[in-house]
Amino acid sequence: MKPEMKIRDWAERFPELCRVEERIIFTIAPGTTASPVDVETETKAALAHPIASVPLKDLAPRGGRVLLLSDDLTRPTPRSRLVPAILDELNEAGVPDTRIDILIALGTHRAMTETEIRRAFGEDVVRRVRIFNHDFRDPQQLVSCGHTPLGTPVLVNRRVVEAGLVLGIGSIVPHPEAGWSGGAKILQPGVCGEETTAWTHMLAARQADHLGLAGVEENPVRNEIEQVAIQGGLRFIVNVVLDGTGQVVQVVAGDPIRAHRAGVAAARRIFVRPISKRARLVIVDARPADLDYWQGIKPLAFATRAVEEGGVVILVGDFPDGISPIYHAEFAAFGRKSCAQLRTEERRGELKAGVCTEALYLHAAILRIAKVMCVCRGMTVEERGTLGFHSAGSLGEALDWAQEELGGSATVGVILQGGDVLPCIQMEGGS
Repeated sequence: MKPEMKIRDWAERFPELCRVEERIIFTIAPGTTASPVDVETETKAALAHPIASVPLKDLAPRGGRVLLLSDDLTRPTPRSRLVPAILDELNEAGVPDTRIDILIALGTHRAMTETEIRRAFGEDVVRRVRIFNHDFRDPQQLVSCGHTPLGTPVLVNRRVVEAGLVLGIGSIVPHPEAGWSGGAKILQPGVCGEETTAWTHMLAARQADHLGLAGVEENPVRNEIEQVAIQGGLRFIVNVVLDGTGQVVQVVAGDPIRAHRAGVAAARRIFVRPISKRARLVIVDARPADLDYWQGIKPLAFATRAVEEGGVVILVGDFPDGISPIYHAEFAAFGRKSCAQLRTEERRGELKAGVCTEALYLHAAILRIAKVMCVCRGMTVEERGTLGFHSAGSLGEALDWAQEELGGSATVGVILQGGDVLPCIQMEGGS
């Protein structure tokens, strides 16, 4: 697709892009498909013919309890279309709605409101089954399932261990630490305690190429997440792959690892987008990961694959929840620290290894590569300053600042829906 076509795609929101049209060397966005699948039909087929698993009907514990783990509002999963098909399949297998619960796998995100739950799952699902928010910091909700061989403590929501069958629902897009979302991530970090999630996240922070984990499905962090999930009791998944317009491309079901890998193969074609070379200035649209900066770090991390070292990234998003409803104080205190300074703070005991600490290391690694200009409504200028960001009220103002920093001839790259897009340098003559 030609750059000017992508500019028109964004022109309604950001007409200022036309000012740099001659300098744009790439414009990338999630791929699209001309033949989306029917979600309900494809889900029923996937449940009847799962990957590396017996059909869901044969797994269903007659008379027992079934727990559906579902991702939250930070993911685009079409729950209102997936869940009814799953409930119907369980009903046919002898498990009534009264024996089925849904636990929203929030991980370290904020709880969903009743309005958000009704919007995400639909009135039919809300009437049929009980839906709960997971709270990763509530010890009353957690049960120990021992430790993994690497020593990770497995603390999971007690509803998981009380269920006769645990099934995970989610979607597959690139992820900064786990390589890809979906699969076993629905349990870890989805419904685990803070201590468990701290271990897997710090495992990411200790990798030599922290920023290089995204898009790599076989990495140490993903492997440990899967170990926690299997040990915690995850038996079956239903994952979707969506294209750039939100249409479902594929539904995969079955074994939490092998079914996930099948979904990743389809997701890679949609979300890993080739570029010929890095740009000096990259403009990244943070959608759909712009609820808060806790999500917004994803598009920023992905953008480092596309910007020259010492260049500028303009991060554009709404961020209505600010930096983070949960970890605002930590980012405010340490958001301007370098990786070396964070390690010093750790040694002193001023900064404890944990989920937010890993995010701070990721944030510091990003700032080591490029300067960041943030254009948003939800974060105040002061909050952006605590993150070490420069601040602008509009994209036009940000482009003026970038021109002063880089000069008027700097090459430009544009990433649309950057929360899901992973740039990849395309070598001459091949991949």
